Amino acid sequence: MIRYTDDMSTITAGRLHGFFVGRPAPIGGELLDRVLTAAGRFYSVDLLCDPPLRPYCERRAMRPVTGMALRNRAALDG
Repeated sequence: MIRYTDDMSTITAGRLHGFFVGRPAPIGGELLDRVLTAAGRFYSVDLLCDPPLRPYCERRAMRPVTGMALRNRAALDG
């Protein structure tokens, strides 16, 4: 069972080793809802995502903005 937390003090590199192996991209409705709820007191929440995910975020009242990113897709081949 997955337990979501924003307490980073218990997370070590050893606990994450292999965690995402074989899993789809680690984003889901519950995770995004929790992030947006926790960030609700902030003026701005910026999330960069690939175009296919925009409708998913728009359903949560997010709107497209211009952004830039550098991605090393070779790093995903692990």
